[in-house]
Amino acid sequence: MWREAGSDTWQCGPVAFGPGESDGAGWLFELLVDGSAEAVRRDAEDHYGRAVDPQAVAAVLAGVPLDRRTGRAVADG
Repeated sequence: MWREAGSDTWQCGPVAFGPGESDGAGWLFELLVDGSAEAVRRDAEDHYGRAVDPQAVAAVLAGVPLDRRTGRAVADG
């Protein structure tokens, strides 16, 4: 199921991907199964193209209340 931007209804059904397209399920599933702070950090760095503080990622994944240092590390990289 998906909802397109600007739509007020959900869509469902078969999806046809063009050459070189995917729904991202492969890499997302691997990330969820791994679940490590290191995997999340690598994925964030690949996605945003900048360094990500590994301690900040570990703190967020552990559910530690955010403090100023962690918030800045996540925002500033």
